[in-house]
Amino acid sequence: MRMFVEKGYLTELKIFGDFFGKEPLEDIENLLTGVKYDKEQISQKLKGIIIEEYFGDVPKSEFIELLYGSDEEDI
Repeated sequence: MRMFVEKGYLTELKIFGDFFGKEPLEDIENLLTGVKYDKEQISQKLKGIIIEEYFGDVPKSEFIELLYGSDEEDI
């Protein structure tokens, strides 16, 4: 995955890989371009999307974690 974030917003997103989905990855790339780079905003934007249609057996939560990362706590 390659992404550019400017002033807190996704300005460009390109997803690479071999997936067993039926739908074009460009749909997800276009959907998320312009969205605030915030886990809540990304999750909200993907709310009605069946992510498995694009990535096969990849749950939505794992896709969001790949895109945004997991929140880390300071030790």
